[in-house]
Amino acid sequence: MQDTAGQVADQARDAWAALSKFFRKKLPSGVELNIPELGVENRLIAFIEDAQRPVDEKLWFSFDRLTFETGKATLKPESQEQLKNIAESLVRRDCIAEGGQVAKSPYKSVFFCGSGILPR
Repeated sequence: MQDTAGQVADQARDAWAALSKFFRKKLPSGVELNIPELGVENRLIAFIEDAQRPVDEKLWFSFDRLTFETGKATLKPESQEQLKNIAESLVRRDCIAEGGQVAKSPYKSVFFCGSGILPR
């Protein structure tokens, strides 16, 4: 019988495998990211690049490769790649994360990307 920590590790490994193959994605800034085909990074980049896609209050981007130390709010080292990828995707596009009510936005926090606003 496997312990709880082992079961959680297996579930995380299965969830990461479901994100499909990793590939190199080059941003307009020239920075290359290593991201999964079905991961949040690829979905966020596709959203940012699609000028025709409207902002929708039901649209959320949830991290899918963050793991924490058991019983702590401390991220494990393997989480750093996704955090770096998200930061590069936003910062290199002049996107700024801002918490709280901004302008007349009903969202608790938003991402400003150039002239667009992404709800969060």
